[in-house]
Amino acid sequence: MITLFSFIFSCLFAAAGFLCCLINRTALSDTPTGCIIWAAEAFAVSLIMGYVGLKVSLLCMKKKYAAAKCRNIAVSLVLCLVLGAATGAVGQALFALEKQEKKIEIEPDPADKPEEKKHETKSISFIMDESASLLYIYENCVEATCNLIDKLNENHYFQYITFTRNVDKKTDLLQLTQSNKDSIKATVNTTHADGGYNYFYPPLQYSYDTLTTKADADSEKIVIMFTDCLGDYESEMEKLIDDYAESDITVYIIKTSVSESDKIDPDCQLAEIADEVFHLIPDENGDYSMDNIYNILAITTEVDEEPVEEPVKKKTRTETKIALGTESILFSQKNTVWKVLIRILTFSVFSLLTSFVYYGAEDKKKLLINLLPGAVSGVIFVIHPIAGLAASLIFILTAFTKFKTEQTNI
Repeated sequence: MITLFSFIFSCLFAAAGFLCCLINRTALSDTPTGCIIWAAEAFAVSLIMGYVGLKVSLLCMKKKYAAAKCRNIAVSLVLCLVLGAATGAVGQALFALEKQEKKIEIEPDPADKPEEKKHETKSISFIMDESASLLYIYENCVEATCNLIDKLNENHYFQYITFTRNVDKKTDLLQLTQSNKDSIKATVNTTHADGGYNYFYPPLQYSYDTLTTKADADSEKIVIMFTDCLGDYESEMEKLIDDYAESDITVYIIKTSVSESDKIDPDCQLAEIADEVFHLIPDENGDYSMDNIYNILAITTEVDEEPVEEPVKKKTRTETKIALGTESILFSQKNTVWKVLIRILTFSVFSLLTSFVYYGAEDKKKLLINLLPGAVSGVIFVIHPIAGLAASLIFILTAFTKFKTEQTNI
């Protein structure tokens, strides 16, 4: 009867102490150090309060009973504090040990940086309509063409052609070195919109012949024709349309339009030969700005595109180390072999301390017997942490001891 009565008091007081510790658990459980401090607190307070419950139960029995070997109360309380805190701290530290992997970026070797992708070589044949109908726009066309030539680089080859009834002015297909740029721009600046009626076959045939015979085989081939699309379409154009269709030449037609509704006739031969048609529309003042003309030319040649740089693939290495985590020995539901063993060891030691501190048990056999309840409670944690906590209070506080019945001062 006395053992059961003392057990109940010890359990109630220990449980009350443990519940009080839960108040500051949240504040301490975010860091490994905080978890260790809280575990030390929970074990120490539970051990102290269980001891107080034992003493209160004996007082309630009007001092008729005491543990067979009872230490001084002050000494017992100090032992509860020190040994309980040490058990909780060490147990939590061992329980929280875990393997942590961290990926570390390795600085790339400059030698591994891929070369920038340069624009592939382009061969451009530029055809300019010299008919008098373009007089109002010609000055801006000349300026835009010169700006385009300035923007191109030595990966580009350029030919300039003007026409009315036939090819009037022409340059060779030249690599755009600085000297060749100056030469071509000089030709561009001498052209004037003062010609007569247009025939489209001669300049298109001339561009075709140049690009198929003089341009590099792996060069991107482009024809740009700037015209109002007013002129005669010859029967020879039918074959030329087929030739262009079978070639790798891209044809752009830039049509000067008086309004948005002034579109190229989709059935005309220029529309058939073109891969894409741009309509140059005047602004609200009826003007064709040089910037608008240049923007279209830039689109056809992709001159303003930035070189594409391949991203450097970042290399990483994985660094593995053993470090303290924040898994709680009292609340974690992880049940690895290591964690189960640490719980069994910790609660076995805690059970032994209960017997040693509460009842003054010193007999080796009795101490070893009291390891068993702690080991059982450590195993029950596998089922659920709450079940393990309840078991630890029930089993540990039933530590094996012997009472004497004569009245004893406590």
